[in-house]
Amino acid sequence: PMSSRDGMRGANSKGHTFVSISRPVSAGGAPAPETASPTTETQLYHAAHKIPPGSSTYARAKHLQLVDKDLPGAEKLLTEVVELWGYKADSALKDLAVVLKQQQRPAEAADVIIRYRHKCNKNVQVSLDNMLLDIYKALRQYHHQVEVIERLLEASLEGLASGTKHWTSRRDNTKTKVSLNTRIINLYSSLGWALLHLAEWERAEQAYAKAQEHEAEDQESDSDLRINQAVCLMRLGRLVQAQTKLLDVAAVSRGICNKSYRAVGGSQLASVQRSTCALQELEAIYEKQLMELREALQQQEQVQIMLQSIGLTEKLDTEAGEASTQVNDKDGKSKMWNRGTRGKSRDGDSKWAEEVLTNMMVAEVQHNLLENFAMSKPSVSSHQ
Repeated sequence: PMSSRDGMRGANSKGHTFVSISRPVSAGGAPAPETASPTTETQLYHAAHKIPPGSSTYARAKHLQLVDKDLPGAEKLLTEVVELWGYKADSALKDLAVVLKQQQRPAEAADVIIRYRHKCNKNVQVSLDNMLLDIYKALRQYHHQVEVIERLLEASLEGLASGTKHWTSRRDNTKTKVSLNTRIINLYSSLGWALLHLAEWERAEQAYAKAQEHEAEDQESDSDLRINQAVCLMRLGRLVQAQTKLLDVAAVSRGICNKSYRAVGGSQLASVQRSTCALQELEAIYEKQLMELREALQQQEQVQIMLQSIGLTEKLDTEAGEASTQVNDKDGKSKMWNRGTRGKSRDGDSKWAEEVLTNMMVAEVQHNLLENFAMSKPSVSSHQ
């Protein structure tokens, strides 16, 4: 006879025999709880802690990193895997860089990636560049940022040309899928920001312009891109273009902030503040250039007056020298008047010069005028 543990045998209406298997029964009559097999427990443990199964060096290193929180011990084992280039070496290289960053040693993390990346597969290179970009941003090494971003942009643009629509971001053991176009916009924005800190205004302005071209395809608006581009235009002296962009940003941001609903975030308020500050800086540049222009015009006018004064003085010296030989002539008066009349018809003679020549009929006055002009004649070299 079969026990309740083994089940019950019977037959249905068609004469088919069946066996009903029941769950084990405990001493109190209730069904005994189900227990997972050791294999299932191990798999659940590895999945919960996100560590690989097995007892390899890489698996033990991940256990030290994620479970025991022993970063120096994990670094030692991961370094061993990378140097021997053994099992899971590609993953070990990335994990070693992460462990070094966790220990506040980002420069060493960048060095180890650069030293061993040539051994990695081609499909890992983009991931390594992403890690390098994060490290260089933390270190504020803008030259290295530009190099890495240009490589990532080249790969992303090739993917977009081949029809790829999305890009998967992996960060902190989580995956996020974003539009590849959005990825390209972020890369151009990061490139422009790095170039801004390197004072390469022309390249930075071009990077922000490229970002806005891809932004138009997504039909999204980022005020920071336009404000940063306006800053580059200001540094390049293209003030009218900068003013137009800043006024557009300010108008759009204020329009959003004036809505009656409460769905206005801090980004719009920040855009208004940034665009206002940039416009104030632009106004200061305008005022400075206007003052410089006024000073230049005043200096030019003073130089012209001096040069005219020098020319008139030389004329008077010549005219007075000729007239002085005729002072004792009884017809000197008429001759002086004739010379003064001819002086009127000459181009460049002024009314003031005519009056001086007329008054020079008196010999003593003439002598005093010559002395005064000789004493007050300016130096040409000092005003050139």
